Amino acid sequence: MFKKMLLTSFVVLLLASVHEVRAQLPITIPVNWQPPAPVREGTDYAVPYAGFTSFDQFGPYIVYNPRLYGQYPQPMLVFLRAHEYGHIYSRGPFANPEANADCWAAAQLSRTDPQILGQVIWYLENVVGPRGGDATHGNGFQMAQLIRQCVVR
Repeated sequence: MFKKMLLTSFVVLLLASVHEVRAQLPITIPVNWQPPAPVREGTDYAVPYAGFTSFDQFGPYIVYNPRLYGQYPQPMLVFLRAHEYGHIYSRGPFANPEANADCWAAAQLSRTDPQILGQVIWYLENVVGPRGGDATHGNGFQMAQLIRQCVVR
């Protein structure tokens, strides 16, 4: 808990100096999905994740680590951004907030960008597979299965 508070405090302090995400992390494939309402987005190399969502006295914000973010193909970047917005807008149905964010992102992209979502599923199954992921997100097969489940809802 202390580590998360410390990290959140550090990120909040750096938000004043972050750059606009779209300026540094362009997505060149056509993307129809747009957030329901924009929130502050920025970059910070110190964030230990590709994307990180938190809240402060001004509301929600998302910070991306360009070094980690840049390791993924563009369809995954679209999904990652939608996933981070899912942390803000999702209200369930799972106990795991990462599953809720993935499910929300999948439902959003299935309506606006099904071709991108198909590429995300392919990437998770064929590149990430059983070795990737972590305890809160699951491996690539589990994430792809969850995405398929959420699209059917």
